[in-house]
Amino acid sequence: MKGASYSGVVSAPVVPMLEGGAIDWDCLREYSAWLVAQRPVGIAVNMDAGEGHSLSRDERRAILQTYVAGANSSCKVIAGIIASTTAEAVDLGLEAKSIGADAMVLFPPLPLFLGDPLPHELPLRFHQDVADRVGLPLIVFLFPAEVGPAYGDALIASLARITEVVAAKEATFSTARFLEIKEVMCGLNDPPAVLTGADNMLFEQMLLGADGALIGFASILTDELVKMHAAVGRGDLAAAQRDWNRIGPLARYAWRPPMRDYRPRMKELLVAQGLFRSSAVRAPLLRVSELERKRLRELAVQAGVPM
Repeated sequence: MKGASYSGVVSAPVVPMLEGGAIDWDCLREYSAWLVAQRPVGIAVNMDAGEGHSLSRDERRAILQTYVAGANSSCKVIAGIIASTTAEAVDLGLEAKSIGADAMVLFPPLPLFLGDPLPHELPLRFHQDVADRVGLPLIVFLFPAEVGPAYGDALIASLARITEVVAAKEATFSTARFLEIKEVMCGLNDPPAVLTGADNMLFEQMLLGADGALIGFASILTDELVKMHAAVGRGDLAAAQRDWNRIGPLARYAWRPPMRDYRPRMKELLVAQGLFRSSAVRAPLLRVSELERKRLRELAVQAGVPM
């Protein structure tokens, strides 16, 4: 498998902020060091979990630089590339490469890829052009149909054959679609890794053949998720099931509707852990209610989150 080195748990961290929405850079440096110490196979920055769409280019550059500076040889740093055009995606990808990113996650340009029918050539050419001109390992982002473009099996197979494509973040949140995509990949000679993006059914999708996960839930219980993935890999399903029985209720609560609120929910948990000083998010996002904050902390205690 050409994506073998990307199999495992990849953390998509949230970003610590001060009141008013400015980035807490001191906290970010401390948090990045903590994340690396949890031994994920990679850390994907400037993603949805990190409020990537609301960050300026300068902020995204500085966040990537912070993680690259603090990483080690066993933890890849992966740059989220959010762009509206091919030229912009190439420019951002080349910048990430020059900073030292090991790979990139390429977001589809929205809303350009929305609406049916979506010509096969449009996303294929976009990914191929960016891959050719940047030359970094590339992770394809597969969205739920109600949020982003719905790629068919033939298109996914074509994207997977691009030399630079090492993994797909399978974030459709559909078990049936996950199985279909996994079947497509298994039919290829040299398939990329399939990394689940379904935080609320992580264990179940690992059992169904996910090669790992690229998730925001690994912002907090990173070490526990790394151990759970390892237990599944060595066939110790009883141990993995016990872990998920303990932490799964927290994941399902944090990733329930409205899904946009998983970011402030993760920040509340990081404050409870003493890793963040504030649960502030960038407007127009809102913090969670006091009732929800209380329930999150109750579930965190049950999950064994150190506080």
